[in-house]
Amino acid sequence: GIDYNIMQSATRLMILVFMFISVVVIYVDVKRVGRNFMNESCGLSLFVYILSIILEALFIGLNKEYSIGSFYLLGSYILVSTTIIGTFLYNSKEQQKKVNAESENEAKSRFLATMSHEIRTPINVVLGMNEMILRESTEDHIRDYSSNIFEAGKALLGLVNEILDFSKIESGKMEIINVDYSMKTLLNDLIIMTTVRIGKKNLEFVLDIDENIPAKYFGDEVRLKQILTNLLTNSVKYTEKGKVIFTVKSQEIDEDSVNLYFSVKDTGIGIKPEDLSRLFGQFTRFDTERNRNVEGSGLGLVIAKNFV
Repeated sequence: GIDYNIMQSATRLMILVFMFISVVVIYVDVKRVGRNFMNESCGLSLFVYILSIILEALFIGLNKEYSIGSFYLLGSYILVSTTIIGTFLYNSKEQQKKVNAESENEAKSRFLATMSHEIRTPINVVLGMNEMILRESTEDHIRDYSSNIFEAGKALLGLVNEILDFSKIESGKMEIINVDYSMKTLLNDLIIMTTVRIGKKNLEFVLDIDENIPAKYFGDEVRLKQILTNLLTNSVKYTEKGKVIFTVKSQEIDEDSVNLYFSVKDTGIGIKPEDLSRLFGQFTRFDTERNRNVEGSGLGLVIAKNFV
């Protein structure tokens, strides 16, 4: 037959072991959360739970007629109930924080978009009037001043455009507009732009363009040009000597489609291996002390990645 005394003793031992493990787990949790103990772990319910364990142990030791588990079950019930309620309230609070954060981000994106539009208008006016000076002035020193204004104005307009694009991407309002365009025209614009920049630094510009690539395409020419401009501009900015290599190749898929491959290589400063994983992060610029004189917002590659 069953020896109920042995079974009762075994049951008491199991409860004591389980209570000991519970106390250890609670102690570790308290050590982990530190000062946020009352907020994260419902301190009052844990206190009641520990008290129930102590009472359970005392009654087991002092009273053989005691119904095992009474205090422990009561403490466990209080702990589980308050934990469920606390978790629900915590999740509700976190959800509200998330909603508020999304609203703030949307408001920020709207503000950036509005401000960027407002700033672009006077910049375009300045550039327009400055172009009149370049056309009509015959004095060399005035033309030099005007050329400096033109370069600075273009850089400022480019920065504003990047902020505007980034705010559109963040708010999900960036649109891809497909049109018919000529690859020859697109590449010609890129080559002229890069040649002007490279000429100022005495770098070599090497072109490796497949002569058999199709001439006409359907897609967003503006965004494609923006991506390639960003890559080429970065290459020139971070290369002090040597060359920049621009490669364009194609692979035919069928009569109406090809895969186009664009590659930009340079002999510039390169990127540390540990920085590669952060290359397309928001507002990312590396070696800021070394590159403090290089213009740019750090948004270019983020925007290019989102366009792709």
